[in-house]
Amino acid sequence: MSKLLMGSVFAMLAVGPALAVVIDFSNPPSYSSPIVYPDATFSGGGVEGGSFCYISKDGCGFGPVAVSFTAPVSDLTFLARNLRTARTLSLQLSTSSGGSFNLDVSGPGQYDQLIDLSGYTGVTNLQFLSTNNDHIIRYDDFSFTVAGGAVPEPAAWAMLIAGFGLTGAMLRRRRAARGALA
Repeated sequence: MSKLLMGSVFAMLAVGPALAVVIDFSNPPSYSSPIVYPDATFSGGGVEGGSFCYISKDGCGFGPVAVSFTAPVSDLTFLARNLRTARTLSLQLSTSSGGSFNLDVSGPGQYDQLIDLSGYTGVTNLQFLSTNNDHIIRYDDFSFTVAGGAVPEPAAWAMLIAGFGLTGAMLRRRRAARGALA
């Protein structure tokens, strides 16, 4: 019984917290593809002017770029810069469950448009396919959460501690009862 209790304690302690990550390209590990960060790899483009974009011979241009995550992520958001002229951005999103989603994101005419994909969990890959008029779009401020496991709530810890206390009291009572009978 004590082995079972110790196993459950180690299982609860082994669960790591989720890790929030922000990549803003202010100090990239490299300026050309692939740009490898610990949690994501950006390919098909490069960094120019503090943003990630497809690199043509004239600098930032239009072309397919992609982001691959080292582990499934959730709460994904990023900025699409210059979406005001392009208006529509086509994306393909892949998830750890094998799902693939094609999305068209329309801009309301703002220079910096926040693209919120937080409704999708387990994202493993993101491809930027096209815009409706092939304008240059820069990408910046990628924010996401890498799943590290669930963090137990305080109530769960309280129940665990109370359970250990009750188990200890029960074992102590059994020992006292055995001593009285002997």
